[in-house]
Amino acid sequence: MFHLDLEIAALPGVDLHYALKPLPHSSVVNALNAEGACFDSVYSANNTYRDCEVIQRPGESTGSGFSATQSSGIGYQQCASSGSAYWQGFTTYLSQAISYTDCYGYSNGQRGLNCEQSSDVRYINCRAGGDAVGNHGDGIYVFKSKNVDVVDCTARANQSGVVNIGSNVRIVGGWFTANREAGVAFGSEEDWQNSSIDVDSVLTANGRAAVAIAGVPIA
Repeated sequence: MFHLDLEIAALPGVDLHYALKPLPHSSVVNALNAEGACFDSVYSANNTYRDCEVIQRPGESTGSGFSATQSSGIGYQQCASSGSAYWQGFTTYLSQAISYTDCYGYSNGQRGLNCEQSSDVRYINCRAGGDAVGNHGDGIYVFKSKNVDVVDCTARANQSGVVNIGSNVRIVGGWFTANREAGVAFGSEEDWQNSSIDVDSVLTANGRAAVAIAGVPIA
């Protein structure tokens, strides 16, 4: 098994493709993961991750798999992340122009894909969870962010498929099914009004509702 613990700080134009290294001593991995390591972009610009995968030790590793913090122009293509005991598969915070294409977050302690206080974020053909590999938290979670697109994505067997708290989100197509709570959940009526769900989006077999606002089913 291979694992990468890497932080990119202020290195514009870095392009990672199948970036791997052997596992170091477990105590080193645990210390790095507790600080949110694995693939981190901090104060970075114009970096791309391709075909990278994080497989953390279930119940041991605590950091998120992929993280962009105060960065811009970061792209993730065909990456996967699983096994974080407490955090997310993918997360972005205080960043802009972040794109995820064909990425997969599953079996994480919180969310598959997480977006907080960021702008111009695109999820294209991404997956969160799945039968027997759902995230303990939500599939895709968007918090106080602007201009977030969720295009042809799948979220299955998570807490909720997509959650919008204080953001404007555009959902185009996709499958948000068999989640424990809602297919798509909004924190408030305002969040609902500031967002859109395409008529072709599939929102079936969820535990509470297809769509919920502040925990109340509306569809």
